[in-house]
Amino acid sequence: MPGEAPGALALRLALAKAHAVAALHPEAIVIGSDQVSDLNDQPMGKPGTHERAVEMLRAMRGQTVMFHTAVAVVCQPRVLCKAMWPSSGPCSAAT
Repeated sequence: MPGEAPGALALRLALAKAHAVAALHPEAIVIGSDQVSDLNDQPMGKPGTHERAVEMLRAMRGQTVMFHTAVAVVCQPRVLCKAMWPSSGPCSAAT
């Protein structure tokens, strides 16, 4: 989503992955996760090409890059838990 914060993106992707697998295995408890790198409050994304990887590494040189990690635990039809690091603290229960 345009303008989406890196942490929110990681959480959205973790939930989407967990829901996709849970739809195929409705009896299972499913863990989904994702990680998004953040340079100056912008998600870095995957480079896709060698040239883009070199460009990204050059942009990161001398900078602080933060990695937002999100985890979602789903048991259809409920989200049992979702959490995001480094900023959200302990796992929060969700309905």
